[in-house]
Amino acid sequence: MKPRYRYIALNQPIPLDENGNEKVMKGVSLFRALVWHVMFFFSGPKLSLLKKKLESKKQDKHDFEGVLDLFFESTKSWLVAETKKVIVSVLTDKELDLDVKEQVSVATHIDSLHVNH
Repeated sequence: MKPRYRYIALNQPIPLDENGNEKVMKGVSLFRALVWHVMFFFSGPKLSLLKKKLESKKQDKHDFEGVLDLFFESTKSWLVAETKKVIVSVLTDKELDLDVKEQVSVATHIDSLHVNH
């Protein structure tokens, strides 16, 4: 069921009930529809701006995620290259001593020499 003016605006015939009366919105339902129209008239632009703002935030979030992905990929490739250099240098240096126990005992011995003097 629609208000009478909508049938007229759309050039549609106004439906009739069994008694020949027009079946259009009247009373409370018509008042409620009018109130909704007035409320939308004032809140519509604000809702439209809010919708645009949300769409803009979604687009910004999508763009930021793209930048982060690019940053992580470049950081990962740089980190792999730097880590590879360190590992290759450790594996190829034959004079490098990685025995931690021996180094701790030497450091303890050197500290004891400094304390005695």
